[in-house]
Amino acid sequence: MPSIQMNHVGKKLAAELPQQTGDVVIKSKDATPPVAPQVLRAFCFDHITDPSTSVVPTPPPPQPNPAPRRDPFLLELGNIELGSKVQIISLSDNPSANFDGGEVFELQFTGYDTNARRGTVLLSAEEMAKKAIEPGERLVVRVVDDNGNASDGVFVHVDPSRWANNGQLDTKNAEGAAIRVTGAPVQFTDGFVSPGEAVAGKTKSTFGATLTDTRAPKLLAENVAVKTFEWSKSEQEMFQSLSGNQGYFNNTTAQAGADWCKNEANLAALPIEYRGTVAEMGKDGGKLLQKAMDSLFPELSPSDRAKQVFTPQIFAQLAQKAAAAVQAGGKETVIVLNRALEPGTTINVQNNSTGQTAAATQTEQQRASVIRLNLREGDKITMQFNDGNGVRGEPYAFEYDASSKNGKRAEQGASFKNPLNFMLAARTVKLNGET
Repeated sequence: MPSIQMNHVGKKLAAELPQQTGDVVIKSKDATPPVAPQVLRAFCFDHITDPSTSVVPTPPPPQPNPAPRRDPFLLELGNIELGSKVQIISLSDNPSANFDGGEVFELQFTGYDTNARRGTVLLSAEEMAKKAIEPGERLVVRVVDDNGNASDGVFVHVDPSRWANNGQLDTKNAEGAAIRVTGAPVQFTDGFVSPGEAVAGKTKSTFGATLTDTRAPKLLAENVAVKTFEWSKSEQEMFQSLSGNQGYFNNTTAQAGADWCKNEANLAALPIEYRGTVAEMGKDGGKLLQKAMDSLFPELSPSDRAKQVFTPQIFAQLAQKAAAAVQAGGKETVIVLNRALEPGTTINVQNNSTGQTAAATQTEQQRASVIRLNLREGDKITMQFNDGNGVRGEPYAFEYDASSKNGKRAEQGASFKNPLNFMLAARTVKLNGET
């Protein structure tokens, strides 16, 4: 099998919105980029020792006597043009990784079928040591052509077990005892398939057992922040007035609405029932609309928030949020995890000072989560999270501080106290059997 070069490379691409394995998540800036790859297969497997004598699969693979080897990661991509190579970043290693951060690994294809435009990467144990791709890992994959043009990046979940469809293989353990494991035959293209050549001549076959995702998700605490919004009774009433079914703001972007609101001359263009509301908003209305969109979409960048469209439903949401905030003392608090965890992670949050709880999922769509809790100054927040395969990460806690930039009490320095470092007294009562 040809050797694979895995090198750090870097090129800036803008982050977009992944949905699931195979969806575009990072847009290319190249003028003539390759087509985004189609993810056909991506999984880790344990190559069973000496399958030619130890494994009796049902049904048997087309080539029942493959040479023993250990190849724990298989990546198969469609829409691949000749001369391309693969670049990957790991969102499990670094949830905020991008193609400009120096955390890019480059792979050469080990198999390519020109007829199907299909490329295969098979990593050996030695090559895996350069970038230890693990079961359950979340990656972004793109291809780069021989002119240096990069495709869009697509989201990839490295499947640890579902690829085998619950198949069973009979093999032997290290002591020679017969065992049955979950697995299946694995076929892949090895080498170059020329135009018109039958792919069967370059197809290899082996046996793989499924693996278990045991790697705990990693939290980037610096990407966890609390945003605080204060709403007045008059602002609540303004949003309520603008939540009708007619008016200028319908289908207007946030930026256009904010700019328009600053110009008092535009009042004449509004229906009469809206003029009083917008006049009351005055030149500060633009700031109010921007603040409103920030509260609805705190996980988005300012430029992306400005693209959101105002609708009557949006204003109705704002009116409800402002009313709830007024009832709670005029303040709304939102916890934002922006590229803080790998996609697919479930987050459970508790305000330990009041007992209020909430949950969210770090989505592939936005790589961000928004959790709305009622927080008071000094409240202690605890967070616990599991990845998509149920592996539990290290818990995290912080203290709410509205005056700080990120809404959290300083997490370093002599004055820092981790809320989870809870000191308990030693128990002195001896139970039965204890000495």
